[in-house]
Amino acid sequence: ENEGRFDFAAKFGVAIWRFWLLHGHFTEGRQWMEKILHLDPTPTATRADLLRCLSDFCVTQGDYARARSCE
Repeated sequence: ENEGRFDFAAKFGVAIWRFWLLHGHFTEGRQWMEKILHLDPTPTATRADLLRCLSDFCVTQGDYARARSCE
């Protein structure tokens, strides 16, 4: 069941991240990306997309150390 939740949440997060970024919802987007990533630690292409999105939020907020850890 957790796998299905991760897949849905991950696809949603990747789809909406640009909205959060363009409208200045950096903290909200970052929090959601973190929550989604905690649902499943398995390395996948979708997880890589989420980490890229999270990294964008971190850079925007000046948290370069966390952005680097997303690589």
